[in-house]
Amino acid sequence: MKPSEVPLLQREIRDYTKLEPHTVRRYLAELVELEYLALARGSNGAAYAYRLLDLPEKEGGRIPGLLLPEELAEKLERLRGEAAEPKDKRPS
Repeated sequence: MKPSEVPLLQREIRDYTKLEPHTVRRYLAELVELEYLALARGSNGAAYAYRLLDLPEKEGGRIPGLLLPEELAEKLERLRGEAAEPKDKRPS
């Protein structure tokens, strides 16, 4: 079975992540907007279920635009360093 065929229930995601319901809804809505997830069913008393969309992959099995954890850590470190520099010493 392909990952895109397995429904992800909003409740399961909340239980696993321990995030507040409004936070999970916000992130799921963003993932739907970015076309990583699709709403499979929901509303009118039914549980909200999502499914992964089949995404194009670049060489090496990477999703375009998605940073690896190491890349994200480097980017955050760089941004923190820039924020700590005085404005007059920042490159223009």
